[in-house]
Amino acid sequence: MPFRLFLLSLIISVVTFASCVKDLEEEGVYSATQCVGTVIESQTHQPVVGVRVCCVGGEEMLTATKTDSQGRFSFTLTAETLAKGSLRLTIEADSLYESRTVEIEKIAYGSKQHDFNVIYLSGPTVPTVTTVEVGDVTASAARCSAVVEAGGRMSVLERGVVYATAPLPAVEAASRVMAGAGVGAYECHLTGLQPATTYYLRAYARNGAGVGYGSQLIFTTSSGLPTVATHSVGNITPTTAEAGGEALADGGFAVVERGVCWSTAMQPTVANSHTTDGGGLGTFASHLVGLTPATTYYLRAYARNAVGVAYGNQKVFTTPTGKPVVTTSSVSSVTSTTAVCGGDALSDGGFAITARGVAYSTSPNPTTSGPHTSDGVGTGTYVSHLANLAPHTTYYVRAYATNTQGTVYGEEIVFRTE
Repeated sequence: MPFRLFLLSLIISVVTFASCVKDLEEEGVYSATQCVGTVIESQTHQPVVGVRVCCVGGEEMLTATKTDSQGRFSFTLTAETLAKGSLRLTIEADSLYESRTVEIEKIAYGSKQHDFNVIYLSGPTVPTVTTVEVGDVTASAARCSAVVEAGGRMSVLERGVVYATAPLPAVEAASRVMAGAGVGAYECHLTGLQPATTYYLRAYARNGAGVGYGSQLIFTTSSGLPTVATHSVGNITPTTAEAGGEALADGGFAVVERGVCWSTAMQPTVANSHTTDGGGLGTFASHLVGLTPATTYYLRAYARNAVGVAYGNQKVFTTPTGKPVVTTSSVSSVTSTTAVCGGDALSDGGFAITARGVAYSTSPNPTTSGPHTSDGVGTGTYVSHLANLAPHTTYYVRAYATNTQGTVYGEEIVFRTE
């Protein structure tokens, strides 16, 4: 074929092809499609810069580009690449981000532009932490164990626990104990806690993406007060008694004082009368003095340490009256004007008997305000001689004994003179 004829045929073919392409484009069908989109980090919602975006057909990589400073990408699917059939968009992983594959929808083929919109990548996350347990809790200390399960695809720079008296403590506004770095199990020992206080605690770990926290645990420190038991009260007199107790535990702080306290009101404290019987743990004996006769008292053992004062169980006891105990002897040798009687001062009640004898009268219940004998002092038996009685008269007689607490009388005996 002459060259001029060939050239004319080629020009006609090009014009015809261009005309066909133009006709197709006018109908919304294009021989190449521009693909655009933006890659965003799913946690921070920041653009991912410089990540490689590939178009893959089967096992063949057809075209590739990288995201710009705004995380955007753009590439063109030509007629040749469109002819490959099923295509997919692959965003390749790097040291921080996971890979992502997106199928290219058929609707994109032959269009002028296809926008993938926003494609999210899973990037670095804060560490995954588990708060395991809190144990060995005392008034001022505790132990916590925890585990950094995963570093969030970044190095764990710091780990430990945070704690506070308000829920959900955070590293910015709570007390914390650090325990090195990296993943794995660790323990923290908390000190300087306040007694009888509720604390909220979380394990934490920090990497370049931020701080991750474990679940919150709640614990309460012990009171820090000693534990003390009250012993029984014995050897009770009108003015004294024996008691004591046992300091069983010091609550974590040394017992510096112990003893018993007592009062006529329930639940006595060291603000009332009390003994001081040394310090430390163990049993102790207490001697109570200055009690009032015929009085009911309430008593508790106590123990003091740096935190405060703890009390044992309450005991109740009553002091005796302190008055003598006396019985009346039988009446004998009765005449018309005389008789013999007497008594036995069995106990002085804790106070010396200063007078004793018998009281007699023609009326029941005679007292020392009427006729009576005086037959010495102290305890023991004694004989009383009654004189100047009236003949043929009924008399009532009672022994008596007197000490500082008063006068008491024995049983009454009735007799009649001749």
